[in-house]
Amino acid sequence: MLIELALLSFLIVLFVVLERGPLRSRIYGPNRAFRMHDPSVLVRAVYDRDSGEECLIRGKSGMTYREAVERHWTFTQIPRDSAWYLIDEAGNDVSDSTLDSYDGLVYVTTREGQPH
Repeated sequence: MLIELALLSFLIVLFVVLERGPLRSRIYGPNRAFRMHDPSVLVRAVYDRDSGEECLIRGKSGMTYREAVERHWTFTQIPRDSAWYLIDEAGNDVSDSTLDSYDGLVYVTTREGQPH
């Protein structure tokens, strides 16, 4: 009985140390590779077919693809201020679709109809 009580006490102390102690800050700190995932943030990829560039976008489920792409723009072949829009695999405009409404392939294209 005494051994069981000592083991239980040890486990409680270990749990408290791991939850609140310096080890937690070393594992989950702001400059560490491992970070807790926020399930309310969605990640999608948008592609430029011509250059092969990929832009990873992030946003809340109600954010539109256009808002997320504007926020995370990395395309070098298409000027950010040009007339561009986003299409799905079937060629449908998904620019104003929310991130949670479509999770397939998305491509950026210009208003002139030339895929980029």
